[in-house]
Amino acid sequence: MIKNNIRILILALAAVLLSSCESLFEKASMPECFTPGEAFYNNADEINLGIVGCYNGLQAPLNTEFFLTEVRSDNAKATPSASYESVQMICHLDGFFPQSSNNYIEDYWSDTYANIQNINTVIDQIDVVTDDELKRHFKGELMMLRAYHYFNLVRLFGPLPIYESPTKVSELDDYFIKTRSSVDEVYVLIESDLKYAAANLADEPHNKEAGRVTSWAAKALLGRVYLTEEKYTEAELYLSDVYTKSGHELEADYSNVFTEEESKELLFYVRYAANMGNIGSPFANYFAPIKSVNAVVQGDGKGYNYPTDDLIYTFQERQDPRGDSVSFKTSFLNESGAEIDHLSGGAYCLKYLSQPELVFDAENDFPVLRFADVILMLAEVKNELEGPAAAAPYLNEVRARAGVNPYLDVTTRSAFKDTLLLERRLEFSFENLRWFDMIRFGKAEEIMSAHFGNSATDAEYLDPTEVDGKAQVQNFLPLGTDRLLLLIPEREIKANPNMTQNIYK
Repeated sequence: MIKNNIRILILALAAVLLSSCESLFEKASMPECFTPGEAFYNNADEINLGIVGCYNGLQAPLNTEFFLTEVRSDNAKATPSASYESVQMICHLDGFFPQSSNNYIEDYWSDTYANIQNINTVIDQIDVVTDDELKRHFKGELMMLRAYHYFNLVRLFGPLPIYESPTKVSELDDYFIKTRSSVDEVYVLIESDLKYAAANLADEPHNKEAGRVTSWAAKALLGRVYLTEEKYTEAELYLSDVYTKSGHELEADYSNVFTEEESKELLFYVRYAANMGNIGSPFANYFAPIKSVNAVVQGDGKGYNYPTDDLIYTFQERQDPRGDSVSFKTSFLNESGAEIDHLSGGAYCLKYLSQPELVFDAENDFPVLRFADVILMLAEVKNELEGPAAAAPYLNEVRARAGVNPYLDVTTRSAFKDTLLLERRLEFSFENLRWFDMIRFGKAEEIMSAHFGNSATDAEYLDPTEVDGKAQVQNFLPLGTDRLLLLIPEREIKANPNMTQNIYK
């Protein structure tokens, strides 16, 4: 039954990719009959339609990614109210004891691999494009999107099954015996895809369509990959090129990054559009406070990605203007005019809040890679290669835009790393970077163990064990390295006898 369900899923995904669409804002719809990819793709225009479908395919994984990143970090948690339907699964992720059947893990895995299948299907037919330059550009777009997916997956799950070509109906038996490739092997693919993209993408988006990737986006992402692998010389090469030559720059006002259409700071972002058939952003409703009715956003909120006390206090203690009223709000007025503060469930992420006419259908795009990140990654590289004196100007460039004082007294590489990690937390809160940053800096266990052990900053979480139908509260022991990776989804383990599981002690 499981194999049959997945066979149906693969056919459906291929069919979705083949339906017509005219822009990155259009959602592919299921045609009445299935057409194999090799029969559909006959020219550059049809390849372009397939690529647009792959961009649309970025939305589904992103719609659950924050559960696996921000919620597992010290930035966000389950809402204080335990009355909504998904609270247990969120708490399981929040407290590092998720089950392999956790819906958010399973959805992220399947949605990501579904789009990898879509990408591979279009790459497989790319030779119908007769213009060599256009063909290389199109292939570069696809390979960057594939690298982006694998980069996220390998950091969340570790060793992975690799698919570099589309899984066809005749090859489904091979799909169900695929083994997990090593982390190093996955990074070989990621680097290869991004090097091709960096060398072959144009400096401007195809047809100047907002949201499509460029050579600068590929170079910036490759810099992030090299930084993660501790290949600092290679990272500096690509990041410096973006910094000095791309034409991207910081917005003068930090808040403009999240409110301006097509911000000059964004190198790579996922587009959403309201009132265009189920491709609007869900985050306004996801992140608004639960039971706020229409006081914050039309159609009430889910209370997801709830700011931790620690994050709120960190901004307040430093009087950092990027916090309250830009990154989040600490309270709201309910429909009776009473103020609900963050201790009562009134805080919420503000970065993606626009008023939708329909529930889960807002307008805001989601940043994946922005110029501020390039600058702070350069600071990270310079510190590793030359020391804090060379790195500090980059750090202070971002702080100057934020309207806060420069750092002047950081003298050691270790101290600068701690300062930089804090700066990244303040700059990129709720952008799904905090968890990956803590891992890259080697601080995840230390930070999260302290976070769980501090009674003033959210030490109590819901235990999955219920007593009399009610979730219990417990304090957590120090986090171990075995729980830094997510479990492989249970349905993958059941469907594939060669799929190994990450083990929690």
